[in-house]
Amino acid sequence: MFSQSSSAYRTENPDQGKSPTELTGVLAEVNGFDLSYLLENSRGELVPGQLSLLFSSLFASLIFMLVPAGFLGYYLNNQGFIKQLTTLNLPFGEVISTIPQGLLIFGGIMLLTTVLGMYFFVITLLDFLGRTVQVLEGVGVGKVTTSTDDDGSKTTKLYYVVAGQQFKIAFFKL
Repeated sequence: MFSQSSSAYRTENPDQGKSPTELTGVLAEVNGFDLSYLLENSRGELVPGQLSLLFSSLFASLIFMLVPAGFLGYYLNNQGFIKQLTTLNLPFGEVISTIPQGLLIFGGIMLLTTVLGMYFFVITLLDFLGRTVQVLEGVGVGKVTTSTDDDGSKTTKLYYVVAGQQFKIAFFKL
């Protein structure tokens, strides 16, 4: 368990003297793209080779959207609640009042997960269709942050800060 009040923090600069080219290479490797893409990326364009990186996000958002919706729809259909709404023309409030409390809580969680999946799907789809990238320019600084957890283990995070944005490179427990 991580507790900010009882943890000791230490931050250092591990890459004093690293050239911008070396920093760019590290960030490119960690983010899964080739350095040859940078010319087109610097113009704000997404390289066709980078589109495959968006497919995993698109697929994950589809899973978060369709799986909970499928479970919820299947359960509501098996219990007859969908039939009550569609064929019996009962008011929505009346049908909701007959649903057990546990199913309402489960349904709310599944609905929230589906909505989040839809949000991430739309965002990723817009990135995919827009084929643009965000260009950041500025001084890059490497940082290491070490914290001590309540159980005595140390967690170390290595990241770079470029133009005020953090890019996580590594995360490990000692």
